[in-house]
Amino acid sequence: MVLTSTMIREDQSNGLNQKLLGYNAALKELAASKGCLLADLNTRMQDKLKTFPEDAPKGKQLTRDGVHMNAYGNIMMASGVLAAFGLSQEELAACEAAWKSAPNTMSIRLQVGMSIADYEAIQNKTGQSPETVFARFLEEKKAELLPGKK
Repeated sequence: MVLTSTMIREDQSNGLNQKLLGYNAALKELAASKGCLLADLNTRMQDKLKTFPEDAPKGKQLTRDGVHMNAYGNIMMASGVLAAFGLSQEELAACEAAWKSAPNTMSIRLQVGMSIADYEAIQNKTGQSPETVFARFLEEKKAELLPGKK
């Protein structure tokens, strides 16, 4: 199986993606000439980006940093490979549902600004680092918002 390159910075019009056009065309020709399966991840990524709301922040719908995939990008790529192997839309939908339900497939990174004095006050009051206090709070809030989930 041959995979086309995914986009860079999630913007098809940028210069780097324009350079990829020739490479991806060559990959498609290679797959056809060798009789290989083709997973056209570039086209799939472009199509998937069109499904996000117009007002969604641009540049990180499928990637963490414009290049490396986030959880949604991983699903997009895996679906593209499985589709190239011949899975039906129903089978792909079942896979996606299973992936979205798998534990620890999404993480939230937060940066909470505070003064050193506030940091020390929280630490002195709780006997724990603010990171530990806030992580516990968020786990409790998650349990409250998603009853029955661990």
